Amino acid sequence: MFNSQISINYKERKILMKNSKRLESIQILRAVAFIAIFLSHVELLSSGVFGVEVFLILSGFCMVYAYGETGKYKVTGIKENIEFAVKRIKKLYPLHLITLVTVAGVIALGLIKKENSQTEISEFVFYFIMNISLLHSLIPWRDGYFSFNAVSWYLSVSMICYFFFP
Repeated sequence: MFNSQISINYKERKILMKNSKRLESIQILRAVAFIAIFLSHVELLSSGVFGVEVFLILSGFCMVYAYGETGKYKVTGIKENIEFAVKRIKKLYPLHLITLVTVAGVIALGLIKKENSQTEISEFVFYFIMNISLLHSLIPWRDGYFSFNAVSWYLSVSMICYFFFP
């Protein structure tokens, strides 16, 4: 009797896994990568970059696995790619926008209070435009892609990947 309960639960679990298109082993690896990233941010681990790489690769794999089913994945145009990216990002974008405007306001106050060169003001405007459009991870220097809100670079990378995915 005990074994039949286990096999029923296993079968139910297998059906649920098939329907949800989630791979538990991949989710566990993503969790380990997330923990490595977190520990690196609190400076308990120095190799958080490895966690970021693993997390990005596994996230991409999960997207292909979920959308790669026949009939779900098809070649699309620019309009559909933009719609897909917007749909994926819209949950996180309001928080990004609030943070960006807050930090930009504080930086702008600092720029107003001191004498600035035209270069500093131009750089501020450029970084702000790149951040608000979530394209700042394309800036090839550290001050650019970590400008305003350093952790939002991941949202920028995600948006760019989502644009190319469908």
